[in-house]
Amino acid sequence: MNQKGGVYRRARVGNQKVRQDFPYRFTNQEMALNGIKVLLQRVNNDWELIFSHFQFMDLLDINYYIGMWFAGLTRQHISVLMLRIFYNMSLGQSGIILDVSRERIRQIEFQALRILRHPERRKHITQLLTTDELREAG
Repeated sequence: MNQKGGVYRRARVGNQKVRQDFPYRFTNQEMALNGIKVLLQRVNNDWELIFSHFQFMDLLDINYYIGMWFAGLTRQHISVLMLRIFYNMSLGQSGIILDVSRERIRQIEFQALRILRHPERRKHITQLLTTDELREAG
């Protein structure tokens, strides 16, 4: 149990620890950028334009935007996206860590990607990036 009363699991993926409490906090910028690129390719048609904004950000800003983009997703959706896309794990490996079947992992991933593909959500991430750029320029 964590201090908030929720249960979280810890596992090792290669040499990195996976903790499901705050699963979208990145500590490795290269891993974060690779995962964002794959996620944007699956979600947005104009992914290259959005990805170009992420390439020049520091890790703190990347965590902020991913947190805003993932807002509204359940912890289960975020955990599955993190394991499948950012840690590049198979359905079976993800299922073992989250203690669900491979088919359920596939279903959760499909739901999460469908939510992120929604036009309002896609517009939201684009607006976040462009609004902050305008704020910095002005």
